Amino acid sequence: MLKALQLSKLARSGVVQRSPPPLRELLARRNVLASLVPPNTIAVIPSNNNAVQSNDIPFRFRQNSNLWYLTGFNEADSTMILQTDSDGKIQSTAIACTQKDPAREMWDGAVMGEKAAEFCHVDTYIPSRAPTVRAPSDPVVEYIEQIATDESQIAVASEDSCNPSILARIRTAFPTATTSLNRYLDQMRLLKSPFELAQIQHANEITASAIRHLLQSNPQHEYEVDAMLEYLYKLHGTDGHAFPPVVAAGKSALTLHYIDNDKPVQSNQLVLLDTGCRLNYYHSDISRCWPGSGKFSQEQRQVYQAVLNVQNSCIKALQHGCVQNFWGLTQVCNESTVKELCEIGLLPPNATDSLRQHVLPHSIGHFLGLDVHDCHTVPQYQVALDKFPFSWQEQYEQLGMGKLSEAVQRESGRLHSQNEGSDGNCFPSTEADFAQIMPEGAFVLTVEPGCYVSPHKNIPQRFHGIGVRIEDNVAVSPNGTVWNFSHAIPKDVSEVEELMKR
Repeated sequence: MLKALQLSKLARSGVVQRSPPPLRELLARRNVLASLVPPNTIAVIPSNNNAVQSNDIPFRFRQNSNLWYLTGFNEADSTMILQTDSDGKIQSTAIACTQKDPAREMWDGAVMGEKAAEFCHVDTYIPSRAPTVRAPSDPVVEYIEQIATDESQIAVASEDSCNPSILARIRTAFPTATTSLNRYLDQMRLLKSPFELAQIQHANEITASAIRHLLQSNPQHEYEVDAMLEYLYKLHGTDGHAFPPVVAAGKSALTLHYIDNDKPVQSNQLVLLDTGCRLNYYHSDISRCWPGSGKFSQEQRQVYQAVLNVQNSCIKALQHGCVQNFWGLTQVCNESTVKELCEIGLLPPNATDSLRQHVLPHSIGHFLGLDVHDCHTVPQYQVALDKFPFSWQEQYEQLGMGKLSEAVQRESGRLHSQNEGSDGNCFPSTEADFAQIMPEGAFVLTVEPGCYVSPHKNIPQRFHGIGVRIEDNVAVSPNGTVWNFSHAIPKDVSEVEELMKR
């Protein structure tokens, strides 16, 4: 295994600094939300809670995705309020958050207090506090009552994860006028802006670097893989794992959400890894496999290559415009899976759909972004991948900023900074790059076919116990452009084996 010092030196060569979204991005997002919700809406976007593991031992705080999306504000016990007028334009904005208290800050760290209004670029600061016997009213509810009219509709985001006491107080104060904001936010978050595409690209680049180092070291325990990835992700300036990784050696890979990661890796086993990191709240989500011995056995190679062929077919279908939604992509996956597995003799020629589901029980993928399983209120099979719900380029033009690529260039002083591959081709990496190739935005989805061979009378025993999943993150723009963020992460059989020799 590479020594910790060597890993540290390798990892620090590509550190990415954390930062909130730029102001132009926040303003564009708020304008889109205002255009989607009904007129005279008061949108309420609360933060996540400070959660505890046990007694008074906290988990690390993770901000609510919707609040981060609209503010870039990373404090708990905070709420954004956005009011629209009868024409669907933004009328007022406010942020409620904890007041400064030196005694409390000595224990829990500094908070922004009234400076949060300037940081979030909103009109009003609301000093928040929990209701008490002497002051039973809630500042957020009081503010909403002040700005609400008879025509106002209160729309609350993230009801399933926000502070339940805030939600209860709003519903008590406005029992007939409270609805969910989630579907509007999810609809707009589906289409990623060039800024968001660059964040996801950076997360994928960090994941690529970590997996390459991992394959070169060929760890002999599942927990070593888990620990090495966390170490490398954080050295690159990310928040670490995007989710508990799956590090499954041998038959453990037949459990799709296996996260125990506590077993040794035997030389005759295939290791399935499902991992990703979180950078500025944006995620990567990658699956790769490798042989414990450094060389695939015949059966491992056959199953792995079959799944890789399926994935290549799915990505080509997206590139050629052959599918317009997840349903079409799933059909390509299922048909290709049966074809490939029949060719290697894993499935019989007359394989039923139930037998196909036995080895491939999950869908082809999901949307990816601020959440690993992004925009969950939107039925993914109904999303038309070839149609723009709106255009980020048009949003910037409406804000008087001209072309997005020009706005980014004015800020950064440069237009292109694309990475050059070993073959001389340039790959998009920065916001400026994506503003050139996908100025209107793009959908981001995972493409993750698999094959999990638990014992079955109609499947040859030599394949039993093999589990394979290969997952990439792909941007699909309705203008026809398709980009694989994770193209640099090894997945060809020869490339994986060669990397493990080093």
